[in-house]
Amino acid sequence: MKPIAIFFLFVLFLALPYFSTAQPTKRALIVGISEYPKDSGWNNLMTDMDVQLVRGALIKQGFPEKNIAVLRNDQATKQGIVSAIEQQLIAPTKPGDIVYFHFSGHGQQVADYSGDEIDRYDEALVPYDAPKAFDKDKNTGTKHLLDDDLGVLMNRIRAKAGGKGQLITVIDACHSGTALRSSAAAGFARGTLTKLAPDDWENQFSSEANPSEEQQMEGLSTSATLAPIASFFASGAGQLNFEVSMDSTRVGPLSYAFSKHFGDCPPNASYRGLFYLIRDEMAAIRRSDLSQDPEVEGNALDNLVLNGAVAAHSPFYRVAKTVGSGELHINGGYLQGLTKGSVLGFYDKETPEPHKITPRETAMVEESSPFSCVVSVSSASKLKDSWVYLLEHSPGVNKLRLTFDFQDGSLLSEWKLALKQEKFILED
Repeated sequence: MKPIAIFFLFVLFLALPYFSTAQPTKRALIVGISEYPKDSGWNNLMTDMDVQLVRGALIKQGFPEKNIAVLRNDQATKQGIVSAIEQQLIAPTKPGDIVYFHFSGHGQQVADYSGDEIDRYDEALVPYDAPKAFDKDKNTGTKHLLDDDLGVLMNRIRAKAGGKGQLITVIDACHSGTALRSSAAAGFARGTLTKLAPDDWENQFSSEANPSEEQQMEGLSTSATLAPIASFFASGAGQLNFEVSMDSTRVGPLSYAFSKHFGDCPPNASYRGLFYLIRDEMAAIRRSDLSQDPEVEGNALDNLVLNGAVAAHSPFYRVAKTVGSGELHINGGYLQGLTKGSVLGFYDKETPEPHKITPRETAMVEESSPFSCVVSVSSASKLKDSWVYLLEHSPGVNKLRLTFDFQDGSLLSEWKLALKQEKFILED
């Protein structure tokens, strides 16, 4: 055999591991419940658009259509959801795979009989067959999908995907709020203020949580052998989640915002950065008279979206508000190092390493308080969505007023004499 042929065979041999290494598989399960049984007590929702938008965004991000399972309405019973998670997500998942779980439907708080919740209420997804009203004989929450049970299922996925995989969960349901404004009834809430619990439940329980269950869930969630997870929620635990009107139909606000920005995620986007985009989008489309703040949790927030690499983010700030055409208020002040005279740089969203890129504009801090500062720019409207980085730090001038009240006059004189020796302390 000729030397050149031997050389090419040698190169091919070295390259075989690269060709044979299986690419991570992307798979997803979308649950959308619009029509609940008439006798369930639940109002119907509009989740058709949720499913359509999310499915489109997943396909755009490389999820094969055959790997996207959808459960609708009466398919999405508790057993139906659990079986789909086990068959569509857990069973086929291999190390390094990327898995997505989505739920659009009602959410409710349920009496926590295990004792692992501080307020003794579990958050729960409401499957198709889960009634709304508590009944000590017929409905104590066994048909609800509790956060504890969902957490165990998700950790089984993470165990299969391993440390190099990823799990993304999006819950466009209410986590059950504690207050409801008078106009909220017209807001098409995806949840309820009614807790599934006995009337005197809050008077029955002990304030002590169950440590064994807490430790078990904590151990599962922090294990290095599990895939990193990023979980997006439509509202806080004390808030309801309201559908919004879009193009003559209604849609879940988180589903809309997530699909819009996930589908067009740039390569350097992290899950934390994605959440900021989602949060801003939801703030722009929600009704002004309804309070709703999305949340994000998980240990994958600083990972790149659909990529195991950790994003190289430097601390950045956001524009809190604009005043006129050229004044910006930043959500950081001298306690964060943004002192008077410091220079700030304004960059496009998802600019993780500003020192490698020329900023869109720079500005000097003119006024600084403990938690905010003011700068002047050429066009406030063009920079209001920027990521703001501290480029040059100025020592600034920070003043702290101390008042001493001494009953002993001689002691006061001694203190004054001692303080005069310190050049940074002024007497007034």
